[in-house]
Amino acid sequence: MNYKTMVNNAYNKYIKDWCEVRGCRPSHVDPEIGINGECYVCISEFERNEFQNEEYMERILSDTEFTLWQARQEFKEILLKSLISRIYLKQKAGDLSDCPRCGNKMDPKLSHNAFSRRADVYVCSTCGTHEAIEDAPCPPFDKVAKKPIEEWDFTQNIQYELD
Repeated sequence: MNYKTMVNNAYNKYIKDWCEVRGCRPSHVDPEIGINGECYVCISEFERNEFQNEEYMERILSDTEFTLWQARQEFKEILLKSLISRIYLKQKAGDLSDCPRCGNKMDPKLSHNAFSRRADVYVCSTCGTHEAIEDAPCPPFDKVAKKPIEEWDFTQNIQYELD
């Protein structure tokens, strides 16, 4: 099962689950306006949130589907670690072209950039500041969501296929 099929199957099960919790059928919900002032999330939001939640996925998927989902998550983690290691080695060799987090140009001098708090790699100084703010324990910064590595610029063209 390829990644897109896995997400689509899980999304359809999510919609069914969402409707069951509210005592309705998917055919009774208008995808644009919902039902009773509520609507389920779009597939891209589902993929970024519910699809990443292990407990939720275990609840809505069959045992076989969940095993495939877990394998995909493990594969993704290994792939990201490998790619980050390769980026770091390139950076240490002097290739500081693009920030892996935002895609903007990095300062050509390594010490003018920041070492990421999320991965063993350098990021531009702006991203370093963003990560510091994300980690700040005091208001109003304690409410700032951390940008997951899966949403970093260098990951945007990666397909996490298991086929």
